[in-house]
Amino acid sequence: MSASKHVLVVPDGNRRHARREYLAALYRDSVRSLEAVLGDMQDDERARLIDRIRDYVECGEDRAIRNLRNDLLDNSTIAIPSEFLQKSYELGGILVDSLVRTLQEDPDIGILTVYGMQASNLKRRREEVEAFLNVETHWQERWSEDSVLRREVRFRIVGDRTVLEVARGQCPELSVPIARYLESVERVERDAPQRPSLTVNILAPYDYAWELEQATRGGRFDPAGLAVPESVDLVIRTGGGGRSLASGALPLQTAFSPFDLIEPYFPDCALKDFQGAILGGRRDREPRGQ
Repeated sequence: MSASKHVLVVPDGNRRHARREYLAALYRDSVRSLEAVLGDMQDDERARLIDRIRDYVECGEDRAIRNLRNDLLDNSTIAIPSEFLQKSYELGGILVDSLVRTLQEDPDIGILTVYGMQASNLKRRREEVEAFLNVETHWQERWSEDSVLRREVRFRIVGDRTVLEVARGQCPELSVPIARYLESVERVERDAPQRPSLTVNILAPYDYAWELEQATRGGRFDPAGLAVPESVDLVIRTGGGGRSLASGALPLQTAFSPFDLIEPYFPDCALKDFQGAILGGRRDREPRGQ
């Protein structure tokens, strides 16, 4: 990859990670506790998922995710307790922070975009929305107070903020978390450096239809009006196979982008996984010798 490239990260897997950790905690308590929660599943699927959780607890690695096409942890009938969702989002936030700080030192990368939250995610249950907002608020406050980052990194929180007002009206309990989130957005975007070494776009709450609408005025489409006008040089998606690669993130900007899939769920990924994907992208684009 040549200088000032744009990397998009689609961090999938938080909910499946949280559900797995919840089931693992049940298994550690007793197999019967786990079986009771999985009682509505078909017998063969329940047996396979119990085997997977047992293997995960015993070896400390989720080996079943390799080459996975149908993830049983996608089962939405298995409710996830709030504390496990909160922990999963917290781990994801730590990983995003590490990625920002690492790429800020990488002269080849000029833009990092992270797909944080779809606008439709605000329709999920209140505890999950609040957990995400709290983690985003925490890191945006940390970044806004970091004098070193603020001199080198420009943060942009990209999304349709009117849907936050709709969510606040529909769920008054979210009023305070949303207000704190918007305050942190204002702080982290304030006084951005004129020539940043890295621009970080956090898509939250993002919807591609909203972005296309922003770029269309008077019946005419202007690419310069896109919320993120820069084309994407590499898309990195986490969370195993069998899923749409860009998941609705920046559809026009990724039309010709190469993709790299990282199998572990987003909180399970290591920084070296992303560095390896980026390094692979560089190698793929190096001129070949004659």
